[in-house]
Amino acid sequence: MGGATAGASYFWQHNIGTDEVKADGTTTAIQGYVESGDYDISRQEGLQGEGEYIMRVSRIIPDFGEQTGDAKVYLNSKTFPNAAAVSTSYASTTATTQIWTRKRARQIALKVGNISTGQSWRMGTFRLDINAGGRR
Repeated sequence: MGGATAGASYFWQHNIGTDEVKADGTTTAIQGYVESGDYDISRQEGLQGEGEYIMRVSRIIPDFGEQTGDAKVYLNSKTFPNAAAVSTSYASTTATTQIWTRKRARQIALKVGNISTGQSWRMGTFRLDINAGGRR
């Protein structure tokens, strides 16, 4: 129970449903997401990616164990480590097998989330088609 101010109290029942439903029947989405850390690539095999090379992402293959409704897949990219991330979002429905993209960056983080009511998902192993794209 929380929010006991001016005679108004809220009761949250955890792990039931996918949305926030208030006493008056108003339903709002619970905006949840999971995000990876930044990763980068190296052109020479066996070396760790140190952000020296730009990568090209051409395709995302989503993997959801269970999915209800649509999900949003975000690629958060940075050209330089101290630069602000640029986020590009893609919709992933239950019928989506692949997402085509043309993203270039030195570092990329993958984020998966939901933004509408009635959405739920269980994330599997996502795959990205990545190629080295030079040093500039």
